[in-house]
Amino acid sequence: MAKLISHKMLGLAIAYYVLRPHTMVQALSYAGLALIGSITPDLDGLHKHRMLLHNLFSCLVTSLIIYFLLLTITRNLLPIEVDSIGSALAYLLAYMSHLIADIPTGNGVSLFYPFSKKKIYILGLKYDNIVYNSLLIILATLLLYDYFTSTTIVVV
Repeated sequence: MAKLISHKMLGLAIAYYVLRPHTMVQALSYAGLALIGSITPDLDGLHKHRMLLHNLFSCLVTSLIIYFLLLTITRNLLPIEVDSIGSALAYLLAYMSHLIADIPTGNGVSLFYPFSKKKIYILGLKYDNIVYNSLLIILATLLLYDYFTSTTIVVV
C-alpha cells in the first residue's frame, strides 16, 4: 500500500478531475466521500489484509451501499439536495485509485477476491517508497491544479 496521504490525495484528485463538481455542495460531498473511499480498503488490516477489502467486489458492494444510504438520507433527513450518484462515484473512484496505487507494491492486491485469491502486483515496491509516493502526490497535485484552474465552483 502507498502511504495514507498519497491515497487520500490521489483519491480526491481523481474524483475531482473526473467528476468536476461545480457547486459547493457537490465539492464538499465528493471530497468527503472520496476521502472515505480512499482509505476504506485499509480497514481490512485486522482481517486478511489486502484481501477482504482490497478487491473490485468490495469496491462495488460498498459503493452501492454508499449510494443507497445517501439516497435515503438526502430524501428523508437533509434540507439540501446532495448528488447521490456523483457522491457515490467519488467514493468508487477514490476506492479504485487506492487499489490501483497498491498494485506496484510488494504485496500486490487480490483484485478478484472472493472469486480468486491470486495477487496482482508489479515492481515490488515498499509501501513507503519515497519516490513512488512522491510521484503519486505529484500526479494528484497536477490533477487538482487542472481541476481548480478550469472549474468555477458556484456557492448556492
